[in-house]
Amino acid sequence: CTENRTFFRGMMSEFAASGRTLFSRIQVNQATVAIVAHILGGEGAFAFKLGWDPQTERGCPGFQLKARLVE
Repeated sequence: CTENRTFFRGMMSEFAASGRTLFSRIQVNQATVAIVAHILGGEGAFAFKLGWDPQTERGCPGFQLKARLVE
């Protein structure tokens, strides 16, 4: 939906301007199969939006991303 995309981009741009965003991703053969947009606050990071390639869903790329971030 265009409205949601516009909201997300605007919100992340505002957080990025103050250095409060982090994007993590997993790549397989140079193709991104999962990405998470995080918002930084205090000493933590909050996962805001997760996207993944449906063909890789069985490998739980979103879970793997979150586990790597915790490491």
